Amino acid sequence: MFQGKRVLAIDDSVAVRNYLRAILTRQGASVDVASTGQQGLEMCAPDRLYDLILIDLILPDVNGIEVLKSIRQRSDEPAIVILTGVGGVKSAIAAVEHGADGYIEKQEIAMGSDLTEFLHILEQALERRASKATLEREIAERQRAEEAVRQQAQILEQIHDSVISMDLAGYVTSWNKGSERLYGYTEAEAMGQHISFVYPEDEYQFLQQRVIAPLKERGTHEIEVRMCRKSGVPSMTFYQGGALESARCCRSS
Repeated sequence: MFQGKRVLAIDDSVAVRNYLRAILTRQGASVDVASTGQQGLEMCAPDRLYDLILIDLILPDVNGIEVLKSIRQRSDEPAIVILTGVGGVKSAIAAVEHGADGYIEKQEIAMGSDLTEFLHILEQALERRASKATLEREIAERQRAEEAVRQQAQILEQIHDSVISMDLAGYVTSWNKGSERLYGYTEAEAMGQHISFVYPEDEYQFLQQRVIAPLKERGTHEIEVRMCRKSGVPSMTFYQGGALESARCCRSS
């Protein structure tokens, strides 16, 4: 878990700093130390990223919670664990509310003590922060995808030609105003239908073999096809198909 991780320990005690460096270095981490809050903040430069930061709650120049707040204003990425003395648990819990990923009482890392719980808390902090970062990336990607779909929908609505999007199985996923004008079906009527509903029944084999199959194989396809309006009137239509991820767009005029 700690192999290759960059760690910063901020504590005014030389003994604690050296002990933390020794413990975490043995676990494979690269450890930097700072003796004051200000020094720690200066070390958290944009070009000096840390995976884990340990902050003493009581520092000689500034409260550890203030250091925490300042780091969180700059970055949400590093896992942060507060180090507290006996009786400082209430303040440590407050630190968690301000963005810390956990807290540890210093007595748990006294020389000669079992470090299992200490290392477990640090591992949990790293895992929690990594999970949060992954979730935030997924949300951001989903929002970008939704925005792209929204913008695409706006563009399609402004196009006078018929533009139909389908999934790879041939089911309609979008149906613009041009399609409503050309075929007579509303968006509500068309959504979720197989594209064959705008083809005459005797053209279904043609649709599968001469339209959908080449489109799947080559990614793009152009062909003149016979389609059918809602009124039953057939229409010769120039078909242009292009693949966009899982979509198929039909442009008719």
